[in-house]
Amino acid sequence: MQEILEQGKFNLVEENGDVIEYNTLFTFYNEKYNKNYVVYSNDKGIFASVYNPNDDEFDLKNIDDAEELNMVNEQISQTIFEYSDDGGVIY
Repeated sequence: MQEILEQGKFNLVEENGDVIEYNTLFTFYNEKYNKNYVVYSNDKGIFASVYNPNDDEFDLKNIDDAEELNMVNEQISQTIFEYSDDGGVIY
């Protein structure tokens, strides 16, 4: 799974059967939750999911816990801030 994310793009099949292409923005690990996260985007927005880097199947999990989601949003904000300070791309 980690290899797919490192390629920079991946596809997900929506419930209606549509195949949607996403861009991998970054991945990170959080010790408190003991989980790996991927932040990705398309023309509709920025998204985040939990994933297992050692899993052979490409399986993204929703983030349902409000506190956990706040942590992920803070990480996204921090990463965007770091990129903007370095003159990098801002998503």
